[in-house]
Amino acid sequence: PFQRGSKNQRSFLVLWAYSKERNICRPIVIKAACEEAISKLSVSECGDFTAIGTMSGSVGVFDTHEMKRLLYAEGTHGIFVTGLEFVPTTSIDVAAAPNEK
Repeated sequence: PFQRGSKNQRSFLVLWAYSKERNICRPIVIKAACEEAISKLSVSECGDFTAIGTMSGSVGVFDTHEMKRLLYAEGTHGIFVTGLEFVPTTSIDVAAAPNEK
């Protein structure tokens, strides 16, 4: 169950391994993410990066495989973070697209 604590609580990121044969999950990496409550989490399309937003308006980016902190911007927003998105790694080259008539 989800348990909401105070705004200034320690939050953790956990990488889980799932065994389909045994139908169980087990934690393989547990790291403290911040000293704030997490309000939003997002994983990049490639799965290599995890981003968090906090109730205090901070934003952090972590390496998903080791949960190593790559960037942490404290107090980026004036209120809690409600959305996080990664920019796609590929895009359509609109200049090379054929003209439609």
